[in-house]
Order: sequence, then structure tokens, then C-alpha cells
Amino acid sequence: MFLIYLNQTKEIAAKTISSILEDCVEKIELHQWSTEKIVEFLNNAANKLKNKK
Repeated sequence: MFLIYLNQTKEIAAKTISSILEDCVEKIELHQWSTEKIVEFLNNAANKLKNKK
């Protein structure tokens, strides 16, 4: 039972991370940012995720 729950949790986390990354890629492509701006954007996104724990 615990292993099933653990696998479901991993699947949900993977889908959530995938969705977040897809959104990031879309926004980066839309704005055609420089490398520095992309790094800043990804760092800000990572910090927001850390703060939501």
C-alpha cells in the first residue's frame, strides 16, 4: 500500500515539475531573452518554489 502511494506521489511531482518547466520554456521563447535574463528568471522561479514548501 505504501509503495503504491509513493509511486503516485512521484508521478504527481513529476507532472507538476514538467508543467512548470513547460511554462518556463514557453515564456522564455515568447520573450526571446538573453542568457542572463533566462538565468535570472529560472532562479526566481526556483526560489518561489522553495518558498512554497
